[in-house]
Amino acid sequence: PDADYDASAMYRVTANVANSTTTFADVTGLSWSVAASTTYAFSCTGVYTTAVSTTAIQLSLNGPASPTNLRYMVEVSTSATARRQDTQSAYDTAANPATGHNAGGTAQVWGTLENGSNAGTVAVRVRSEIAASAVTILRGMTCRVTSL
Repeated sequence: PDADYDASAMYRVTANVANSTTTFADVTGLSWSVAASTTYAFSCTGVYTTAVSTTAIQLSLNGPASPTNLRYMVEVSTSATARRQDTQSAYDTAANPATGHNAGGTAQVWGTLENGSNAGTVAVRVRSEIAASAVTILRGMTCRVTSL
């Protein structure tokens, strides 16, 4: 077995997490501590729903100020056969996937963080593209985080 893989930590959503606002909020259960001047790889996968198919989910990260380098992908299914993928390089940013998946779509967030001189906490975040229209991360979404 790969020693780095064995040293990784897992985080999990234990109850559905809904957000009906256009303001990012942490996904309970999907946050982890990071040390200063350390590099991390992370991969999060789960299922989400939206109130209606015209409401899109938006996912991002938040973390310590002034990372040396942050690169991550956000991919969500927008129908049974379509997916939207975007590259992000800053906290609390999101591209609009234009539609949601109210029947239950998949969501993935993965990438690397080269943390700067500030230790702190990284959190997966969620918001709705439309105020008062819920998006929900379903129980069971997981993140695997490895210090490199």
